[in-house]
Amino acid sequence: MRANSILLLATAATAALLFTPLAAMAQTRVMTVPAATVTYSVAKDDIDQAKFDAAFARALEAHPEWVRAALEKSEVLRLQAATAATAAMAATERAVYSRYSLDTLHVGAPVLGNAKAPVTLVEMFDYNCSFCRQVQPRIAALLKSSPDLRVVMVMTPILGADSNVLARFALAADMQGRFAQVHDSLFTGPTPQPTDEAALSLLAKTNGVDWSRAKADMAGAVVTARLAAMQQDWEALGKAGTPSFLTPKGRIVGAVSIEVLASSLNAGERAK
Repeated sequence: MRANSILLLATAATAALLFTPLAAMAQTRVMTVPAATVTYSVAKDDIDQAKFDAAFARALEAHPEWVRAALEKSEVLRLQAATAATAAMAATERAVYSRYSLDTLHVGAPVLGNAKAPVTLVEMFDYNCSFCRQVQPRIAALLKSSPDLRVVMVMTPILGADSNVLARFALAADMQGRFAQVHDSLFTGPTPQPTDEAALSLLAKTNGVDWSRAKADMAGAVVTARLAAMQQDWEALGKAGTPSFLTPKGRIVGAVSIEVLASSLNAGERAK
């Protein structure tokens, strides 16, 4: 901001100040300062920047409390913005969780366990994610010990093209009712998982999947739409990392223990 666009007026009653360096410190906001006993004024619009800077420096030297006031105001505004952002994300988490927990078929996400179970855990994962691999046996154990639980599997292939291929393969297998078998094979097989046709066709054969049909479905509109819808939810949640879990009590990120997962589930939550 040039000096010829700045008006600095001070009277015995009020003083208003607008200046780029101080405004930057206050996150580009205009700061109004208290009445000053010492007045500084710039009468001409065409005063050069050096003269203005010198006058402003003298003002700050006489009134260091102006800087403190600006910094305090900046911190208040920062905290307000952070609080608002946290509240907005919490609302988004609740909305996304509700869609998955109230609608088994939301975006066509596969389900592990009893699809009609009353308690829902949503897992967002990538087949090439080592932390997702670590947590998978815990999910299996949790399902085994909790017959009233279902886990909705939301694929977020964030680790490159191979992850995308594996997600598409799993969704194609789901269209043949073989998701659970393929899902387990992908997490217990080699890492990283090979994605060439020979490897995938063998994986299909091993898990009772028609490879010709699966190959066509992987590139088809249904799988593409399902994966895109899951990606949209992932992006709405800020791409927090994998694995990421949505629970009745909020979001959990990371390869957490089975105890943490179990405690996050509220038996009072019921899916329709």
